Amino acid sequence: MKGNRSINISIILFFAMLAVSTSPIAAKLLNQNQQIDGTIIAFWRMFSAAAILWAFSLINNQGSFKDKKNLNRSIISGFFLGIHFALFFIALDLTKMANAAFLGTLTPVFTLIFEISFLKRKFNCW
Repeated sequence: MKGNRSINISIILFFAMLAVSTSPIAAKLLNQNQQIDGTIIAFWRMFSAAAILWAFSLINNQGSFKDKKNLNRSIISGFFLGIHFALFFIALDLTKMANAAFLGTLTPVFTLIFEISFLKRKFNCW
């Protein structure tokens, strides 16, 4: 049973990585002639993902929020994720796709710098 579950997770992760890695290309192709704004692409992408997750949660009950604090954190996280995608797709309008994708993948580095500089957290990498 465990082997079958790991195959299912691998398939899901494959399609998730495919979707993430092809999204800048799809956005750039949709916006080639300035026909569709980057914010609209980001909205429909998030709306589609939310609809798929909602349908999945109807099939597989994931439980409910036991703590209102976690619900609020989830709502705030979703809001900032939406802003992130809107700004990323707007960045695609302003620069080359390679530049926007490169800066998007540097997010963990910027987060580490922020946490060390402003939050004064220490990390042991090794």
